[in-house]
Amino acid sequence: IFGYSVAVLVSLAYINFGCALDLNVMREVLRKPIGPAIGFVSQFIFMPLCSFALGFVFDNPEMRLGLFFTGASPGGGASNIWTIMFGGNLDLSVTMTAVSTFSAFFMMPLWVFLLGEVIVAGTHISDIPYFTITKYAVLLVVPLLIGISIRKCLPKVANIMVRFMKPLALFLIVFILVCGIWSQFFM
Repeated sequence: IFGYSVAVLVSLAYINFGCALDLNVMREVLRKPIGPAIGFVSQFIFMPLCSFALGFVFDNPEMRLGLFFTGASPGGGASNIWTIMFGGNLDLSVTMTAVSTFSAFFMMPLWVFLLGEVIVAGTHISDIPYFTITKYAVLLVVPLLIGISIRKCLPKVANIMVRFMKPLALFLIVFILVCGIWSQFFM
């Protein structure tokens, strides 16, 4: 129940994000991709190398590998929610999330190929979670497109939805913290 509730709330938040996006600003961000380039280098060069180096703190190779996979994985959509909460640039955040998610299709396998087998010597690692990456890409794009469509066809409705964006983001954060801890409390 918790997982489905979070999925519905995140979808509603992303529909609101789509209502708030300015496609002209996103086009400008992509024309001069300084922000996404910095994010890409940080996400897919710095983080995998940093997580690889930090992994050697652990004696357990499986722990090292888990930390490395986390460092080589794309950033999540939660950054967009925090961007809303702190008044950041939503257009840049959503653009970077999309760039990060779609780049993961080739960057994760590259890093796993380059350093994954170094962590666990003698092991052949070949399972890249393409289905999961695709699922998150679809879960990112479809609600955004719904929100963009609402903005285009029903601008008054979009303006009303944008007003509820920050309270919805706050509710989502509190809901995930409280219900997430409660639903996993048995552990």
